[in-house]
Amino acid sequence: MPLLASIGNCANSSVMEQIFAAKTAIVEITGLDRDALHIYVALITYFGCCLLFRWKASQWRTLIVVMLVCVAGEYFDIRHYLAKEWPINFSNNFHDLWNTMLIPMAVFAMARFTSIFENHSTILADENESSDQPEV
Repeated sequence: MPLLASIGNCANSSVMEQIFAAKTAIVEITGLDRDALHIYVALITYFGCCLLFRWKASQWRTLIVVMLVCVAGEYFDIRHYLAKEWPINFSNNFHDLWNTMLIPMAVFAMARFTSIFENHSTILADENESSDQPEV
């Protein structure tokens, strides 16, 4: 069965209930707000991609993976609301997307357009080699 079809079919099953229960349990255990957890998930995903796949923080693909995880989370939320026949407020979903992506986008911009993430040990080594001492 294709992945999207299985996701669509699980809206009425216990899988959606388990995902929602897990999210609720994490909120209760940590005592954090859902907005804070969105940020943590985004940063763990962003830096996890950098560490696991050895991607640079300045590469677009790290930001794309975070966006995919973020959109998947919102998709599951919408499917859960539909299964429960709860009203869907898309402004809340947009808020979650914006809130989740803000810090990873800022890290990406800093990595891409500043020297914050450069290896400073090589910069210091270059400065030490270019001192006023004559080479022998």
